[in-house]
Amino acid sequence: KVNPIDFENSEGNIGLANAVLSHLAQKLPVSRLQRDLTDSTVLRNLGVPLAHTLIAIASTAKGLGKLLLNEQVLSRDLPTIMPWWQKAYRQFCAVRAILILMRPLRP
Repeated sequence: KVNPIDFENSEGNIGLANAVLSHLAQKLPVSRLQRDLTDSTVLRNLGVPLAHTLIAIASTAKGLGKLLLNEQVLSRDLPTIMPWWQKAYRQFCAVRAILILMRPLRP
């Protein structure tokens, strides 16, 4: 059994990065037809989500490095698991294709 602290750390950092990047995506394209000093404040913080993302990747790699794989069980179970993953992937692709087709055309 492996302590999940590295994966929890990764999840927290990726959540923070997503929150900051979402804010940047909403804030920066808005034009207020006036000098907006908040854009400079927002742009100064571009490194924050990137740093959190790098920390999350490092934490995930550290957690994965602690895992020990039982190759015999994996090679025995993998053929029975693959059809399930293939079905899930096909469903995901189908839903994604429908969403793309439903998107309104932009002039």
